[in-house]
Amino acid sequence: MSQEENPKHSVIIEFLTKRGEGVACVEGRELIVPFALSGERVTIEERFKTRKIKWGKLLEIHESSPDRIPAVCEHFGTCGGCLLQHFSATLYKDYKKNLILEALRVQGLDTSLIQNPIIVGAGQRRRIDFMARKWDGEVKMGFHEAESKKPFNVQSCPLVHPDIPPLFEPLRQVVTPFLEQERLIHFFITRAQNGLDVLLAGFKEPLNTDQEQSLIDLAKAHGIIRLAYKVKKRETVLHFMETPTVRFGNHDVEVTAFGFLQATEASDKIFADFLEKHLGDSEPLNIIDLFCGRGTLSLALTKRGHRVKGIECDGQALKALQKVPEPLLEIEERNLFESPLLAEEFDSADVVVMNPPRAGADIQTQELAKSSCKKLIYISCNPESFARDCHHLLENGFQLREIIPVDQFMWTPHIEVMAYLER
Repeated sequence: MSQEENPKHSVIIEFLTKRGEGVACVEGRELIVPFALSGERVTIEERFKTRKIKWGKLLEIHESSPDRIPAVCEHFGTCGGCLLQHFSATLYKDYKKNLILEALRVQGLDTSLIQNPIIVGAGQRRRIDFMARKWDGEVKMGFHEAESKKPFNVQSCPLVHPDIPPLFEPLRQVVTPFLEQERLIHFFITRAQNGLDVLLAGFKEPLNTDQEQSLIDLAKAHGIIRLAYKVKKRETVLHFMETPTVRFGNHDVEVTAFGFLQATEASDKIFADFLEKHLGDSEPLNIIDLFCGRGTLSLALTKRGHRVKGIECDGQALKALQKVPEPLLEIEERNLFESPLLAEEFDSADVVVMNPPRAGADIQTQELAKSSCKKLIYISCNPESFARDCHHLLENGFQLREIIPVDQFMWTPHIEVMAYLER
């Protein structure tokens, strides 16, 4: 675009979006301004618009908010991964809490039970997904720039566990020759409890012997316990020392690159402590764990002597969980969106636990509301679907007893919810 097509404006940031972006009004139009805070006087440049969104780039801050703090990452403002590093601790805590408060308010629910969030903090994310591709003739390896499809070279990332960033530059050097024949390569790195698991995906053709050897040498040099690459849907393991695992309860459970895993190890413990808080002093109970995944909650419960029936439809998760020698755990493969447990199937359960995906558990909640269940622990990664489901439960006799936000996605507009309901 020419300079005339990108007008600049001096504006006051009026308020923040739900994603924590600033909003400025220009000639009766609202422009979203990432990395700006309410009350700041700034210069912005109009960049693009969609049917619903007009976006402006922050060029200069003339009067900054007292809630602005220096960002800790060298890529902040360029990287599209973190939007909120400039929030003060107080603003950040209030923003995360308000994500749940607003979701409950929309459903007409009581917000007084919402506690201050548990913030896991930076440097603890155990999984990362990034890419390598040629852009303008240069190999870029990292993430997308903010509000863009353009990649940039990542040098560091304070979000992830310290074991992961040392791989960035060696990976860049090894895969650069691959980009002569491949348009885009994706990397999936997981820090398991026993080492790093690395998967490269997006290849159209198998690697040659020299290319495979370069990856094997990389794995050996950096202590990677499993390294594989995928050509379309076929996965080839090039280097294997041991199966990557995570610890749930008393058991080590296998993990894979694409299998669901909580973002941090700390959150596994936070969820387990929440279960123990509400069930820990009980005699052994019969518990149904809906959307049980790899057993994050189920195995925390069996560790306490409870009998658990875990229900899941993800094949990879079930395969990993079926290898666990836990006599107190029964597993059922079932798609709870298409075939929810019916009300009478809860009759044998003393407690129900569920941790659904972002869509929530609308249909399953309707059956749960009709059941004889009296105690429910609901862990959610989406305040909106959580509030919707709770609204239906509260209409059918349940009462919210505790709501605790958990922030394991530092500097992003995401928040988890732990809630205890009973009737």
